[in-house]
Amino acid sequence: MKIIKIKFCVLFFTLLSFLSISLNAQDNNLMLNVSGAADYETDRAFCNVMRTARSWDSISTNPVIHSTLDSKGWPVADAEIIVWHGIDRMHGTYKLQFTGTATIEGSWTATTITNKIYDSATNTTTADVIITETGKGGLKLKFRNTIGGVKNVKMMRPIAPGSSISYAFDDYFQPVFIDMLKKFKVIRFLGWSGVNGSKVADWDKRTPEDIHWGSRRYMPIYGSNGKNLDGIAMETCIRACNAADRDLWIQIPVKATDDFVTQQATLIKNLLKPTLKVYVEYANELWNTAGSFPQSGINHTAAMEEVAAGSSLNFDGTTNDWVWAFRRIAKRGAACSLIFRSVFGDAAMMTRVRPMLEWQKRDGQGTATQCMKWLDYYSQQNNKPINYYFYGGGGSSYYSPLTKDSIPLDSLWTNDEFDVNIWKKSVVKDANLAAAMGLKYASYEGGPGLDDYGINVDVKKAAVLDPRMKNCILEHHKIWDQVGGDLFGYFISNGNFQWGFSPDVLDWDKSGNPKLDALNQILASNRDSITLGHAVPFSVDGAAFDKSRSGNPATGALKIERGEGRYWGYTFHGDEGAYKLTLEHSKATNGSVKIIVDGAVITNLTLNSAANDTVTSPEGLFLLSKGLHMVRIWQNSDLVANEFSLVRLNVAKMPVSANPVILTPASNSTFRPGDYVTATGNGDNLAWQITNGADVIKTGLGATISFTVPINAANNNQITIQLNGGAGGNTMISNVYTVVDDTPAIQLIDQIPTALVPYSYQLAASGTGVPFSWTSNNLPAGLSMTSLGKITGTVNAAGTYNFDVTATDVDGDTSTQTITFEVQGIPDMITQEAEVFNATNGCRAAGTVLDFGKLNSWVQWDVYVNETTTYDITFTYANNDSIRPVYLTVNGDSITLNDFPSTGGWDIYGTTTFSGVALNALKNTLRLTATTAPGGANIDKFEVKKHLTTEVKKSNNDILIYPNPAQNTLFISALVDQIVIYDMLGVKQINTKISSNNINISDLKPTIYFLQLFKNGNLVHEQKFLKK
Repeated sequence: MKIIKIKFCVLFFTLLSFLSISLNAQDNNLMLNVSGAADYETDRAFCNVMRTARSWDSISTNPVIHSTLDSKGWPVADAEIIVWHGIDRMHGTYKLQFTGTATIEGSWTATTITNKIYDSATNTTTADVIITETGKGGLKLKFRNTIGGVKNVKMMRPIAPGSSISYAFDDYFQPVFIDMLKKFKVIRFLGWSGVNGSKVADWDKRTPEDIHWGSRRYMPIYGSNGKNLDGIAMETCIRACNAADRDLWIQIPVKATDDFVTQQATLIKNLLKPTLKVYVEYANELWNTAGSFPQSGINHTAAMEEVAAGSSLNFDGTTNDWVWAFRRIAKRGAACSLIFRSVFGDAAMMTRVRPMLEWQKRDGQGTATQCMKWLDYYSQQNNKPINYYFYGGGGSSYYSPLTKDSIPLDSLWTNDEFDVNIWKKSVVKDANLAAAMGLKYASYEGGPGLDDYGINVDVKKAAVLDPRMKNCILEHHKIWDQVGGDLFGYFISNGNFQWGFSPDVLDWDKSGNPKLDALNQILASNRDSITLGHAVPFSVDGAAFDKSRSGNPATGALKIERGEGRYWGYTFHGDEGAYKLTLEHSKATNGSVKIIVDGAVITNLTLNSAANDTVTSPEGLFLLSKGLHMVRIWQNSDLVANEFSLVRLNVAKMPVSANPVILTPASNSTFRPGDYVTATGNGDNLAWQITNGADVIKTGLGATISFTVPINAANNNQITIQLNGGAGGNTMISNVYTVVDDTPAIQLIDQIPTALVPYSYQLAASGTGVPFSWTSNNLPAGLSMTSLGKITGTVNAAGTYNFDVTATDVDGDTSTQTITFEVQGIPDMITQEAEVFNATNGCRAAGTVLDFGKLNSWVQWDVYVNETTTYDITFTYANNDSIRPVYLTVNGDSITLNDFPSTGGWDIYGTTTFSGVALNALKNTLRLTATTAPGGANIDKFEVKKHLTTEVKKSNNDILIYPNPAQNTLFISALVDQIVIYDMLGVKQINTKISSNNINISDLKPTIYFLQLFKNGNLVHEQKFLKK
């Protein structure tokens, strides 16, 4: 067959996104993570050392008794406080000031109190505190003979170690600290924020600036041992950035409410210099389950609660709750982004306000992949690009050697990720992920990591002082530039050899520190050119993709087969300008693919051509900023097997047009009420006017303009985009776009509840006005519904139920549908698909079967039965290995071990039965646990039915059943209340109350049956009979 060659060029754009900074665009963009705000930290940020002092305690008690405090954290009686401990170079003269009067004593180090003055008019005491100890030590101050305690305590440092001159009482930050911040463009306050483990949800529970911060550290809700889990005031972080004239990076606590986020955004908007930017991150390392990151568990729990209530976290039906948790990082982050947008306005987003999506390095645990899966779904649902919600993203950028005592110093520099070629694999993977979403590749933390304290310590201490450390940092940062890295977050300002760039802020101006020497050289240099991906222009084989949900890259044509949601991405880089993209493909018959560039769906391309034809689509342009980009070919559901073969993908730069050209939206696009639209143009002297009928929506100048389609725009309204330009601005063109405002179309419910069994169902509707809100005022008793359309609960009885549900779209259009439930009781035999489980450890759903992991892996289901008795549980499975025995546990009790013998192939199925298993009426929890290294078999499904033995265990010689065999009527010689008849498979055929001595069996098929007779609820007789 001759290859059909199609040239395809689409009209699309990505927003030009540049660093709006005073530095040259080629300068390196670095962020500093500052250390914590604790008394023993060596950032020495505050002129007032009381800002980092600890909690107030009762004097000389053992064990320590914390003081009674007022609402601002000051003691209401005599008290003592640890001002610092374990830090050197704290000598000199301090100026002390507080409200109240007291006898002051210092301990733990030689302390002299002089020049003490009490001003009764202002109720203020001042004094000099002279410290002579130069080495590591501590200071505890005691305040005795007070009248109701002391308040507003300040203790101002000497302006330099050993100085007799102190800072003024209104001085805030030490200049040496601010000078350190000024070396960087962005400052991240992880240590100050207390976001790791923060339990703060409401704005009024945050740490304000006007209290003694240390007082909160030892309260049980915030933890102990000097760890300030609640952080210091956000106002203080803003102060620091304003003082240094540097951008702010914040973290939102994992439990923060929408109101908290709104209040925080408002605070930043009001207090941060308008020339500075704010980077917004949701919490910190929500994938990290280590004990010092409890926010991970909080996020995991929140994800499970959201899914239970109805959530898009499981939009694709996945049952893995950790996948939900990873997706929630993106979901909640996007929600926070929208809140900041509502406070700052559209124009500030991705310019002044920069929401960040951070994941585990190298897509660990699939964190980035799951975030992107959800964002692809969510952004396409809302007709917006991913970078409408996020500005940048990435994993950490640490590089560390292996942690072993046996590694000598000379071998450290080529060990594991200290080898740049090994580290490069990590950053390439994360750079491709960021490009696929249209995000700036940014790391929240990184640099040389010599963690795992206690292992190979002497070598690590020597490494940070070794001249080779400088070259190590320079080589890694060069790779960062070459993969298109933007903001690199170095961790941490000051500390020990593990991460600190200096032991102390006092040493940042000293020479001979290889880490600081490397940073200074990076800051004085331009960025290296990007080498990752293809340089424009380029032409690449379809199979030579850089990222995909399916398959591995190769050469030649890419064969795209049946399936939906798979994509193939191609990374490239180029300068700012206009570009053209073309596809060459074969075997195109009635299918379509999405073209996604930088996380934005540009178009759905229909592939339909006759043999030997060449089809050329209209050529168009797209605008790109300088940097790294990715185009993805996305498989739609209408693509059938062998239908599309991508031969080559071509991208070339185009010349700029002198006359105005509307590049996007494409002329055949439609809008929805509330859509946020960015139009792009090409040409000279560009001026825009956007109208809805006769009403002007917006005007503007330049290559782009963004506007919101009026929420009240009616169906078939006409939105006109007019662009003037050319010489003198006298040439005008315009495109007209139709508003589509349909009502929600509610989909039928395809899962009916069973009486007495918990029910959960997510309502769905189609339409343009997503997301929908749902209501119902007449649900069956026992059921409830969330505003997201999640129905949950338990119907208490079988029967027919009619109720209404109403879906409302974003601009108020509604649709109501009547639902009918024909609710049945729990059947005698239950079939459960194995891959639909409620919990697992080491197993996974693989298509229509359960892939049973490894030794001690387990999978768990909840099953409901209609009475307490014994049951047979039969599993249908495939096993192409040796016998794989598995334990069955029921309701926490180990029942039995059963073999799953080989079936002769992974596509050849057999059965095995756990017989006579006792189950309780209603809910039972079944768990299978693998007992061998290969794990269990691949399980397709299992059936649960009543255990029926062919042995008659209850026979009463005084009761006769006749005739036997019987054809139409069976007679009983004694009066009984109830008769139950089973077939020999254990399926109940008749269960009825009787008041006579006979029963009609004419509807039974000819075979052997098992009969049970009951009197007053007690079994009185069992017998087999033959139906003729």
